[in-house]
Amino acid sequence: MSLQLLGHIELPKHAKSGGFDHAAVHRALGRLYVAHTANDALDVLDSINDRYLHSILELTGVAGALVSDEQNLIFTSNRGENTAGIFAPDDEAGLVRISVVSAQTDLLTTRRTICSWSLMLAPQICRTRSRSLL
Repeated sequence: MSLQLLGHIELPKHAKSGGFDHAAVHRALGRLYVAHTANDALDVLDSINDRYLHSILELTGVAGALVSDEQNLIFTSNRGENTAGIFAPDDEAGLVRISVVSAQTDLLTTRRTICSWSLMLAPQICRTRSRSLL
């Protein structure tokens, strides 16, 4: 089976050189989170209605997004500032950054890591559900 182009979604123009990096889908909400490295932003798209919603700004060098559907959390890897971010999709303004030694794109790839970060940054969210992730 080959891929077939179905359409286009207009995104913000690049503010500087670079482009896009890793993306992740929040299945329950039908949202696609795309690391827009050239804009230091995480672009949020409605993948059900094929439209751009908005951008979460000031994520310097954002290189990836990871969704935990189980925890209802979004994680970002921000290489330009050696931080990682975590927020709930219904509370983007509540995004929390923590310093990391090196914010590599694959920093947040395992379920165990998701739970560890959730417990550290949002214990009220993860405390009752943490065992299901390990």
